[in-house]
Amino acid sequence: MGAICAETVANVERQTSFRANKQKPQYRGRLGSGVPVNLSHAKVAREPAEPKPIPAPIAPPTIAKPPSPVGRLIATYHEFVDVCRDRADEMEISRSEIDRIAGLPDGHSAHLLARKFIKHFTPGSLPLVLDTLGLRLRVEEDPELTARTLRRRKRRESSHAHYPRELPGPPGDSNAA
Repeated sequence: MGAICAETVANVERQTSFRANKQKPQYRGRLGSGVPVNLSHAKVAREPAEPKPIPAPIAPPTIAKPPSPVGRLIATYHEFVDVCRDRADEMEISRSEIDRIAGLPDGHSAHLLARKFIKHFTPGSLPLVLDTLGLRLRVEEDPELTARTLRRRKRRESSHAHYPRELPGPPGDSNAA
């Protein structure tokens, strides 16, 4: 009975201590790879690369300046803002510099001269920006538009007209009526 027991015990031991891989366990590293960290970060010794030839300097492209906005016909507010923007570009002056010279708050001229109208010129800001850009406004009559308006108009009553009264001139003035 002792021989049978030893055999049975050996069979039971073999069955309970089953090992699928009889090799030594491999190193898995931090991220589970089979390569040790010191080998994964190692660099191969290589010969130094030949120095690359320095390319010849490329000349910057010349940008043609747009024509001066001075003397341009303006019919809309958008065209007026375009003229002011073009004039600032022609003078090579930044929006912040326009603010500084004109005495406007920081960033105000950038809002005034933006393509999408963020702010609009006011009676206070218009002369300041025009002076800074060295511009003046001149009103001209367009005979075609005047004729078109006169054809379409309905005359107003003269009693609704508000003309200032003319005051008499100083005594002794020969131009007085």
